[in-house]
Amino acid sequence: MISMVKIASGEDAWRYFHDSVAVEAGRGDAVDYYAAEGTPAGRWYGSGVAGLGVAEGRTVTPAELSHLYGAGAHPLTGEPLARRYAVVATLEERVDARVKQLDTSLDDATREHAVTKIIAEETAHAPASSVAGFELVFNPPKSVSVLWALAPPSVQEQIKAAHEQALQETLAILERDALRTRVGAGGVAQLEVLGAVATGFDHWDSRDGDPQLHTHLLIANRVQTLDGRWRTIDSRHALSPHVVTLSEAYDAALMDALSNRLGVQWTERTAAVDERGFARFLQDRGLSDSQEARALFADANGVAARNRKWEIAGIPPRLLDEFSQRSTAIAKAKDDLIDEYRAATGKEPSRFQVWRMRNQATRRTRTAKTVRSLEQLSEDWRERAARITDPDELVADIVRAGSARLAEQGRWSLRGDDLADVLDIQEVAGRVLATLAEARATWTRANAMAEIHRALKPITFRSILDRDNASRRVLQRVIDQAVAVTPRNPMHAPREFRQSDGASAFAPTSRELFTTQRLLDAERRLLNAASHQTGLRVDAAILEGRLDEPDRQGRMLGSDQRDAVAMIAASGLAIDVLVGPAGAGKTTTLAKLRELWEQQHGQNSVIGLAPSASAAKVLGEALEIETENTAMWITGSTGPAPRFAMRSGQLVIVDEAGMSGTLALDELRAQSERAGAKLLLVGDWAQLGAVGAGGMFVTIAASRGKDAAELDQVWRFTAEWERDASVLLRLGDSAAIDAYAAHDRVESGTSEQMLADALSAWKQDVADGRDALLIASDNSQVRTLNEHAQQWLRAAGRLGEASVEILERMRAHIGDRIVSRSNNRTLRDSAGEWVRNGQEWVVVRIRRNGEAVVENTERARVTMPVDYLRDHVQLAYATTAHRSQGRTVDTAHVLVDESTSREVFYVGMTRGKHSNRAYVTAGLADTDATRQLERGWRDVLESVLRSTGAETSATATITREHERMSSIRQLAAEYETLAAHVAHERYGPLLADALGAQLHDQLRHHGGYDALVALIRRVDEQGLPVRDVVSDAVRARQLHNATDAAAVVHQRLTDRLAVAAASRPGRHREQIAGLVPSITTDNADMRRALEERAAAIVMRANTVLDIALSDREPWTERLGDASGEGGRSAAITVAAYRDKWGVTDADPLGPIDDLNHQRRADYTVAKGALDRIEQTSPDSPRSPRRGLVGARPQVPTELHEHRGPRLRSAP
Repeated sequence: MISMVKIASGEDAWRYFHDSVAVEAGRGDAVDYYAAEGTPAGRWYGSGVAGLGVAEGRTVTPAELSHLYGAGAHPLTGEPLARRYAVVATLEERVDARVKQLDTSLDDATREHAVTKIIAEETAHAPASSVAGFELVFNPPKSVSVLWALAPPSVQEQIKAAHEQALQETLAILERDALRTRVGAGGVAQLEVLGAVATGFDHWDSRDGDPQLHTHLLIANRVQTLDGRWRTIDSRHALSPHVVTLSEAYDAALMDALSNRLGVQWTERTAAVDERGFARFLQDRGLSDSQEARALFADANGVAARNRKWEIAGIPPRLLDEFSQRSTAIAKAKDDLIDEYRAATGKEPSRFQVWRMRNQATRRTRTAKTVRSLEQLSEDWRERAARITDPDELVADIVRAGSARLAEQGRWSLRGDDLADVLDIQEVAGRVLATLAEARATWTRANAMAEIHRALKPITFRSILDRDNASRRVLQRVIDQAVAVTPRNPMHAPREFRQSDGASAFAPTSRELFTTQRLLDAERRLLNAASHQTGLRVDAAILEGRLDEPDRQGRMLGSDQRDAVAMIAASGLAIDVLVGPAGAGKTTTLAKLRELWEQQHGQNSVIGLAPSASAAKVLGEALEIETENTAMWITGSTGPAPRFAMRSGQLVIVDEAGMSGTLALDELRAQSERAGAKLLLVGDWAQLGAVGAGGMFVTIAASRGKDAAELDQVWRFTAEWERDASVLLRLGDSAAIDAYAAHDRVESGTSEQMLADALSAWKQDVADGRDALLIASDNSQVRTLNEHAQQWLRAAGRLGEASVEILERMRAHIGDRIVSRSNNRTLRDSAGEWVRNGQEWVVVRIRRNGEAVVENTERARVTMPVDYLRDHVQLAYATTAHRSQGRTVDTAHVLVDESTSREVFYVGMTRGKHSNRAYVTAGLADTDATRQLERGWRDVLESVLRSTGAETSATATITREHERMSSIRQLAAEYETLAAHVAHERYGPLLADALGAQLHDQLRHHGGYDALVALIRRVDEQGLPVRDVVSDAVRARQLHNATDAAAVVHQRLTDRLAVAAASRPGRHREQIAGLVPSITTDNADMRRALEERAAAIVMRANTVLDIALSDREPWTERLGDASGEGGRSAAITVAAYRDKWGVTDADPLGPIDDLNHQRRADYTVAKGALDRIEQTSPDSPRSPRRGLVGARPQVPTELHEHRGPRLRSAP
């Protein structure tokens, strides 16, 4: 597999790798790496190194690493490649520097306050740092590392060579498909580059000392375009979206290389663990043992292709487990450090002392990677392996079987044209399309290629060319049968802005989105049903008589709950929605709806479905109705012998409907339609969505608009401020961060520190008798927290000594809280209920045969067998946000990092009634490897709020993509990029004459060159003598010694332009739609492209204005009578500004709190147009400016995000 992280500029970007290199290698001597203490020296990789005069494969030196990753400079000469990197001091260095500057005469209290403020400021926001590159770690499957670790040198060399071959082949694919740069306004154009500039470092082991052959490939954030200029990598739209695809390509290439070199066969983990089951499967299906059969067995066991784990056949799973240790050490919690300080000194530590102690303690906790020779490591690995099997015999058996298999290589190692049969290509393409339809509402070529690699992985190809040929042919078939979501860009692209495949640089194929007709049809049917009247409703008389009656607990509905019940009960629609935030009382609302519905349609006329069996049980108990897991209902209601069926007049409640996939919802729609039932989709657009292709709950709710039943009062939280904060968090409003921080609900530090603090707070809650929940960002953190929580409970005497084995080789003791992770309808508790996925239990007894007697919250007991415990049970002290959705506890402790989405954060921070606390991983990563980008805790949380992970339906995405491609934002960016190219050709020679060839060539590779050319264009547009003005600016003073010559010339030109503007009347600038400066050119190819975009901008601005006037949008009130020629022209400028900058505010121009220079310039132009309208239209109302700068829409405004009223807290 391949993982990727960004690395920051500076010496730490590469120091770790060089420090582990064997001393002899560092001197450039020949090295026997088997005996030397250390790893091989780094080497140059990538076809882009040729542009630097570096030979690929040559050893890299520390000086070269420092130039390239430390400063973004040429590795040999140190000359800048584009703008030099910004290197910032570390957090500790910044805090120390500011503390040292404090006045020494300050008293202790004042000094403590100042230090606290410094730490708060420095930890909240980190200064911007340059991205020096991208670290890709190439990790073979564990079985490859184990075989390599135990094999003799001759076999080791073959395995290492196979790994290197796969890496090189994957790098070539990366350069072809995923390495691009972006240029132009907003990076609107994506250009091809000459290849990667990278260095690679081979390592032998993991930090815990397990065999782990892997390579760190550091791809420098410098790429050369065809014109010779050095630019940065487009990671957002090119590299990052391809990482998963590249990972699958590397795995497949490695499998091929090892099979073709050593003859090894591969097995999927499911078949390796369940050998008897696999044997029965082969017999039942009449199959012979093969890699393809093992893939089919995994599929039959519900293991999706993306979750399959391929390992070398013949290596025992127990041996793989032995060499897969994971350290779960965490730093000391803040409270523990304070207690230790008090005991040692008898005083309270200052904030600064605590902060320093934490950082020091964290560094001590980290396990430093010990540098040992491969010989020493191998001896250790062989000793450990010998406890399980004979390592020599194991390796000999695998090598012997492989040699025999190589004799028949032609039978199992295919050439690319062996898939020439149309049926083979079509069959694979059909499977891939079906998988994509289930997994994603929309997808890219990279997504499709990842699935193709997975589908073809069981097949061994003779070479990467054969595999790539077959994969690309399948991809073409998939694309041919897909539906394009992104519209084709009809605008002409001049030669300079066309890619090698003929695509426009403004519409690269990597950004194209697709969907399947199957999914689009399902979405269309659901939308139609959501507006289709069936007449199935509750009579008005029943509503009037019962709606305002209290429930059995004497509770009355809130006004929003009452309105929602009335709306749903009386709508008569085939599909209805109930939207409500966390803690809004959806269950109370549904209980009243059930009461009214059953009075109208009879007893048991309401049933419920939920995303998990445990959630269905909770729903059923709360509403006193029959419920089922949604997936189980669909399975049990389809096929030749259905067990479930809807009936006429039923109300079918689909709880957490946002988590249901589109195809599942469409099946439920079809069943309700046939039966004459009504579907009620209940959920929240702000919470977690479907794991697979989804987004339809949001789209249906958006299509209903104000007619959607929506709850807007929040009841769950005991603190009123937290109710308000949860509302802001739901909307992604950064004011929520202020609220949580003001109430000390945000902690920050390294990942290890946050694990420790969250665990410490959880311990205190448990000790105080609260129902507390730890919510982690991934399963690895869940395991670590569970393990430490259990250790604390054991130390506190709360658990018994007897234990049983559960998942991940952990153990559950008597008294432990556990959770079942698989439905088992044959395991019945003492109340007759079957064991459900997600159900929590407490271990009350352990039998001698290894079975465990467990008890649930209702005191019902069940005996869990050994196999179920080992395969389907985990500790339940910590969980992920996905598993916590729908739960309510007393307190929640939520671990947050940059990968957290807004939905995950919102769900986590709304589980606790009394308290919800965020533990934000900020600062630098817990690693001694490359220096990753530093982030302050507020930087992280603001990024989280901007990061929506919700799936968008294909229908909504089509609308969004059409809007994106036709918007003035896109069209103007394309026009301005083309105009800048014309300006470069026009003014570049003039600059070269003024600066001299050498200095001009240096500035062309500088980041400020483009801004300099743009300014010269403005000088020309003002009618000034360009050549004279530029010559004066250059010759005013010596430039060769200037640190930033481009900035100096830019400032001189700016000054001269300001003087000229003040001393002479302004020259009229030709502007498209009154907003976008136009340019002319004699180049016919370029002129055509410019004219097409200019016409499109004018047409779009007119359309935006006409629609706004027709719909009487509030902002048009300020336009007065815009029918006159002058008024219409000015109104078009305002409309163009709004469309370019996405203004949705009622004020014509919206708030201008943006630091974007171009937006401020456009605002000035649009403001002038609006002023002209108001001067000529005295009757037009003048809206006062808002007092709140930066006010934002109260709810998401795009079609794929639900529009609704702002929520309010319950009184």
